[in-house]
This record gives sequence, structure tokens and C-alpha cells, in this order.
Amino acid sequence: MKLKKFSLGRLFDNIKFVWVFAFVVAIVTWFVVAFTVSPEKNGKITQVPVNIDIQSTSIGKLGLDVVSGSDNTVDVWVTGKRYVVGSLTADDIVATASLAGVTGPGSYDLKIQVAKKDASKEFEIISNKPETVRVRFDRLSNKTIKLDVDMSGVTVPDGYMMEQPYANPSEITITGPENDVSKVAKCVVKAELDETLRESKVIQGKVTLVDKEGNPIENSSIAMSVDDGTVEVTIPILKKKELPVKLDFLNMPDGFPIDSLAYTLSNETIQVAGPTDTVDNMSEIHLGYVDFSQLDVSSTFSYDVQLPSGFINIENINTVTADFTNENLTSREFTVKNINVVNAPANFDVKVSTKSITKVKIVGDASIMENLAATDIVAEVDLSGSEIAAGQFKVPVKIVIPGKQLVWANGDYSVVVIVTAKG
Repeated sequence: MKLKKFSLGRLFDNIKFVWVFAFVVAIVTWFVVAFTVSPEKNGKITQVPVNIDIQSTSIGKLGLDVVSGSDNTVDVWVTGKRYVVGSLTADDIVATASLAGVTGPGSYDLKIQVAKKDASKEFEIISNKPETVRVRFDRLSNKTIKLDVDMSGVTVPDGYMMEQPYANPSEITITGPENDVSKVAKCVVKAELDETLRESKVIQGKVTLVDKEGNPIENSSIAMSVDDGTVEVTIPILKKKELPVKLDFLNMPDGFPIDSLAYTLSNETIQVAGPTDTVDNMSEIHLGYVDFSQLDVSSTFSYDVQLPSGFINIENINTVTADFTNENLTSREFTVKNINVVNAPANFDVKVSTKSITKVKIVGDASIMENLAATDIVAEVDLSGSEIAAGQFKVPVKIVIPGKQLVWANGDYSVVVIVTAKG
């Protein structure tokens, strides 16, 4: 078999071979230059962070902290073996600000000291720029301040009112240099809304720091405890309404003509304001109750005005007085002998031991009272719903005046009953 003759020229006609050959030659050339012709190289390493170590120095003991200048960087020029310098990064250099001369709060130009992180690496540091950094030191201070809301642009129609807008949270904490924080007199939330409101609304407001002269403070060294320096501002809108007041009655005699009972109220209506959806469903303000057993010829009762949550009393009427003074009313005392037991349990015998009830005070219209006799009055012992057992008991009675209208008993009365089991 005849062997093919090797041809170098034909080999270089192969493009793949040419690429591989060129790469090998480049590598060999680089090694020759790097290790023999030009083994040394200068280089520049940029943006090396400048460390400021206050914890291990007297600065920390003074209670000082860095309030500005902590994010400085430095560029470093180096020289060394070409293959070493070419692979260097900012992580291979340590830059530290010298704290010599820092004795208290203030701004200082600190000398930057640079060094190799790994002392065994074959390169040297030539120089660095800048050579100093400006750093401010101060004691950090906290202050919690109530938020004042400055609202503008909101209008409300007739029949509505706007309460004082409020922020959520109602206070914030600011943190920063002691000297800067001490200049903050208050925090104001400025909220603007060019709108007519008929119901409450929540918007976002920007927090502004203000000095004692009322001037805004722009200071990036002061941090706030709220994100982006904004808070929620609630604008409470209430609808006005004038509501009548109402009394209810307890222990009122059956068939009593309540509309004929004259009395006067210190205020028959009260102007209030509340959330629109709630105030529209209100028709009156319930004051409380009048107990007929406590109602005399001339009686006066006072009631605290209670409003639902979220309502305000526009006129600040906190108490309403009910006056039952009536010239047509009179009173007399009777001895009542008509004592009846009703709704007694079927398995018990109940007898009234008390023969009569003395000094029963009856109040009523003078024309009725003039002809009223003791025989018209009944003391009723109602045992419905009572749990009783054999024995002797004192029980309350209800004073009833059948057939009479504008009369009632004043006071509480009782009798003694004897209960025995049937059997």
C-alpha cells in the first residue's frame, strides 16, 4: 500500500487547524512576554470601599457614629507580576480611614490607608486617590413626635361638617445626628385634596420635619420610622341632623293616658353629626326611662345624652332634664285593704298575712283625686313566673286603681304571704 506524503501547506489550508494553531501561538507569546520580556505591569483598581471602624476605637466609646461619608470609595494604583496584576479586584485591597484626630462630633478629613488583603500576593501598592475622605461623626439620637395634619383644598356642602383630619400612625420616631434631631420641633403631614366630600376619605400625606420657626427641614441624615416618609390621613366627614329626644316609662298603669301626662324637657331636640350611613337611619335619641313608682307631684329627672360611636354632639348638650311639675296634679295617702293574689301556682295555697297597707301614696289629676276612696284601690300580688315554696314570704305588690286613668301609686309596697302545699 502506498503511503500519502505529508504536506505542511495542505495542513494550513484547514481552517480549524489554523484557529487552533493561532490560539497556541498567542498563549506561548503571552507567557514569553509575561515571564521574560515584560514580567512587570502597573494597574488600577477602582471603587475600593473605604472602611471606617469605630467599634474598636475610642470613637465608639464616645458614643459617636458615622452619619455621613460611610459610602466612600478609593481608586488604587498597583504594580507587580503581569499575571497577578491582571487578576486583581477591589476585594484584594483593604482601604481604611484613619481615625486619628477625631475627638468629638463634627466633620473630619480622614487619611485613607490602603494595604494588600493577602500580603503574600506578588504586587505592590503605588498610590491611591483620593488620599482623604470627608466623614461626619455625631451621636445618634431618637425622638418620637406627634404628627400634626395640615389639610387644604377640601370643601363640604351644607348639612355636613369636617372633623379634624388625623394621621395613622399618629406619631413617628425620627433617628439621626443628635444636633440635627434636636432642631426638629414638630412633624407635619401635608395633605392636599381639591374635592367636595360627603363622606370620610383616606389619602396619603407626606411627612415634613419643621423647626421651631416653622421652616421645613431637609436633612438626609435623619431617618423616619415610616416608609417613604408618607402616612395615611383620614378626613372624617359627618352629616348633620337634628333629632328629637325621647323618654320611655316603666311601671305605667294599664290603660294610662300617657299623652295626657304633661312634662317639659330642657331640650326637645339635639343637633348631632355622624357618619352618613348611620345618621340617616336615626330618628330619635333615647334618653332613658321614667319609673312611675318614683314619679311624684313635682319630680325632676336628669339624663346623660348618649350618642353612638363616631357621633358628635354639635351643641354640646350633654344632659337633658325632664320636669314633671304640674299644677293639676295632687297626692293623697290611703290605707289599702283590698289585697288580691293572682296567678298562684295550682299546687299551693297562698294566703295574705298582711291585713292592710298603710300610707299608700297616690298621685293623679286633682279632679280624680278629689273623689278617690281607699275602696277604689287594689294591692295585687302577682305570682306568675315566681319560684315559691312552702313558708312565709315578703313579696312586692302592684297598686292598681281600676277604672281611673290619670292616677298612679308613688313608692314601693309589699305584703307577707303564707304558702302551703296542697295535698
